Amino acid sequence: MAIKANASSMGGGNFDNFVGVGSFRVLGVNPTKAELEKFYGREMQNEPVYLTDKTDNEGKSYKQVRVTFMIQADLNYENGKAIDCNRALKEPLKTTVSFFVDNRYFYNRDKTKVQVIDKYGRTAWVTIEQAKNHQIPVYSNGPAKLDANYRPAYRGEEELTQFILNYLNVTPIDTYNSTTGEWVTNSHPEDCEGNLEKIQDYFKGDVSELKEFLTYIPTNRIKMLMGIRTDNEGKQRSTFLTSKTLRNGSKSYIVLKKEVDDKQSSGGLQNTVFSDDSTGLIQDIHVYNNNVKETDLSQPANPFEDNPFEASDELPFEAPDDNDNPFGDMA
Repeated sequence: MAIKANASSMGGGNFDNFVGVGSFRVLGVNPTKAELEKFYGREMQNEPVYLTDKTDNEGKSYKQVRVTFMIQADLNYENGKAIDCNRALKEPLKTTVSFFVDNRYFYNRDKTKVQVIDKYGRTAWVTIEQAKNHQIPVYSNGPAKLDANYRPAYRGEEELTQFILNYLNVTPIDTYNSTTGEWVTNSHPEDCEGNLEKIQDYFKGDVSELKEFLTYIPTNRIKMLMGIRTDNEGKQRSTFLTSKTLRNGSKSYIVLKKEVDDKQSSGGLQNTVFSDDSTGLIQDIHVYNNNVKETDLSQPANPFEDNPFEASDELPFEAPDDNDNPFGDMA
């Protein structure tokens, strides 16, 4: 995979209930039982399982891979400078965040459109006819920002790709000029590539591509929104907003607030809170200070439980019951 990482910007023991945006290092991906025990400093009961067989509504089987990152929010950077958004932490916060990717292409409900992804990690929804001919869809505000050499995206691939791009601080292919009100394409597109070229290997249990990415600039960090989810038994567990992440230098959390609001207004992210502010304002990470009736956070959250979110909660369209390739022989 051609991907160029850049050093991330220094933008501005006990496991409590945290909400808000923290700056996290990424210390490993899909760790073994021994690696997890070393990370948490305690024994784990079972060897983690990352690849599972699933069955759709028509009884057809498919693979789902869980991509779990060990992450840590520190108080300071390597040079001793305090990390502003982590200032409420009393000690480093160690936890994990998981992404779920199916080896099924991502269609809309009636299978008239499919999500596609290009070599820069950009996604768009195209009709089946457009997909077959690699056409660029045109919206009311103009053509989609998409390279014509795109391919169908796997369900959940977009979120994982954006996590990697933000963590590695890959140079965006398009930037918005607020003065002119126009989008500008980078003059060195070779520095902006960020496609998961070996994603098909993930469905065989091989995430060596992701492990390689973590060696590029180990001191990089990513900002993620942490929250609390109440499960069906009334217990509260830590969670992350995985559909939207930020680069470490980001100062504004407006896009995170909009993401949460949009998902919750459409029925997603049920029984999940990311803020203890009465207006829902997204703040820097801190201990959740509302009156919590019941909690199950005496131990770090278990990253290996079933996916806590139904696909319809996290994704705007229902995936198809099969894995038809919209590109035919062109894929």
